[in-house]
Amino acid sequence: SGKDSVESDESSFHASDYEDDAGYDPDKDPTELILTATAHKEEGNAHFKSGDLIRASRSYKKGASVLKPLNQENTGDDQVKALLVTLQTNLSMCCLKQDKPKLSLDVANKALEV
Repeated sequence: SGKDSVESDESSFHASDYEDDAGYDPDKDPTELILTATAHKEEGNAHFKSGDLIRASRSYKKGASVLKPLNQENTGDDQVKALLVTLQTNLSMCCLKQDKPKLSLDVANKALEV
């Protein structure tokens, strides 16, 4: 495609990066976690629209990490699952637009597992 992928240490990530529990706070109730994840999604959408795919990816990953504990073994409710799928598919699109098709596929497959 002729495009060179520009990547810094800060922007590189792997499909498993968004699965950590860094954004999880066990003292917060599920509603608050959903609101936090939604805020990360909206922030990611704004970055995506402005063309900042690195920040968009970071926001989507944060949102997914906040929600992951609410969906252990696919036990989350429909709202949690829908938001998690949206965050993961948005992250997949960011990967694709950064010429990372393998990573995009890995993230999209994670969305299908929800």
